[in-house]
Amino acid sequence: ALTTAQVPALTTLQVAALTTAQVIAFETQDVNALTTAQVRALSTSAFAAFTTAEITALTTSAFSALATVQLRSLTTSQIVSISTTQVAAMTTSQLKGFTSTQVQAFTTTQKSSLSVAQLNVFLPAASHR
Repeated sequence: ALTTAQVPALTTLQVAALTTAQVIAFETQDVNALTTAQVRALSTSAFAAFTTAEITALTTSAFSALATVQLRSLTTSQIVSISTTQVAAMTTSQLKGFTSTQVQAFTTTQKSSLSVAQLNVFLPAASHR
């Protein structure tokens, strides 16, 4: 098994090759040690294997670098676990990628951390007039 100190040394190719079973074996501090490039390299299924605690452990910079396809793999429980700091760090492109079910899962507290531009992503098209 990897130690937390070894995690940052993994190449993005090695991270991309991680299986869901291998990611499940990660501990929260291992996830926190992942670099932005490593997080972005995770397959959708590997990313979806993170626990809610591990989602929360992602650094803000890693979270803001996530691909839309990775974010779409989040369950509603995982979405609720996203910290307000992580939510505020998301780009409008990332927010646009969420499904309507995922958008409904965001809490009032999470939504209150969004900027006006970010909040506008969640508004129906008719209210943008």
